Amino acid sequence: MRATPLNALPLVLAALLATGIPASAEDGVSADKIVFGQATALDGPASALGQGMKLGLEAAFAEINKAGGVKGRKLELKSIDDGYEPTRSIEAVKKLLEEDRVFALAGTVGTPTAAATQPLDDAVMRDDLADHGLANQCERFAPRAAILGRK
Repeated sequence: MRATPLNALPLVLAALLATGIPASAEDGVSADKIVFGQATALDGPASALGQGMKLGLEAAFAEINKAGGVKGRKLELKSIDDGYEPTRSIEAVKKLLEEDRVFALAGTVGTPTAAATQPLDDAVMRDDLADHGLANQCERFAPRAAILGRK
């Protein structure tokens, strides 16, 4: 069977969490759940793409949760409609990262929105690498504070 993003999700999550994240050590992770964020087109002309991605993620999460979750934690998805508009997508991603404090982003659709939010994703990756003592691995990532408008 050919690996697709959805059928690879359980393997990716297992590998990502194999080291055992302590409760509340990471944004979006608690003793009983892991919250993922999704900024995608849920309304408008590209809504079929976003709705399909959302349904697929929810189905994958339901399957993982039915099997006991990831290290006993249930997976949750918080979705925000970006209308397939780059400016709205940036605001949605900022909300997911700063206010909702999700563990990771998943299930975006579209080149314009992905291009607009890529600097935010890079900034998060840079901070995560630095937090885990891997600062020398993240020269290519912009500082998260600068991207998010913090000093």
